[in-house]
Amino acid sequence: PVSVILGYTEMLDDDTISRDERSRILQRVRRSGIELLELIEETLNLSRLEAGRDPPRYERVRPRELFTDLVAEFAAMVPLEDVELRWVGPDDVELVTDPRKLRIILKNLIGNALKFTPRGEVVLACRDEGDVVRCTVRDTGIGIAPEHLPIIFDMFRQVDSSDARAYRGAGLGLHIVQRLVHQLGGE
Repeated sequence: PVSVILGYTEMLDDDTISRDERSRILQRVRRSGIELLELIEETLNLSRLEAGRDPPRYERVRPRELFTDLVAEFAAMVPLEDVELRWVGPDDVELVTDPRKLRIILKNLIGNALKFTPRGEVVLACRDEGDVVRCTVRDTGIGIAPEHLPIIFDMFRQVDSSDARAYRGAGLGLHIVQRLVHQLGGE
């Protein structure tokens, strides 16, 4: 992403570039900046997990409130014109967990769903099942073939790991989700 950002910012210095081309270049710079930010966040999250020096800090959390914050964050970073982010469940469902870690989990799952859903919807559903709160993320995107399900939580693994893949990412997001969920006692 850094090479892309640097290359395109040099192009912006050219006075002969049209306004439309400048706009396309700025979109590419923004997209690469977001990709770099995600990579840095995932690397830091993984480093904290590997160091074992980030114990959970439990408190009461309402997933609906985290979801509302994430919708605003995603809207500021990626265009959501063709994808609806929806909440399903009671607004008052609560659980006792680490709010920062739950936020990372939901952000990675929803962000992954958005990455593979060019149009349609991404839904976070939460329901209280007595002893547990079950949260699921579903989308109308391309899906994951059943034979790929065993590997998607492996570190640095992606279904398409070729250089010509259409979707960005380092293959850390779902690995981090799985590690945090287990650390918090979930599955």
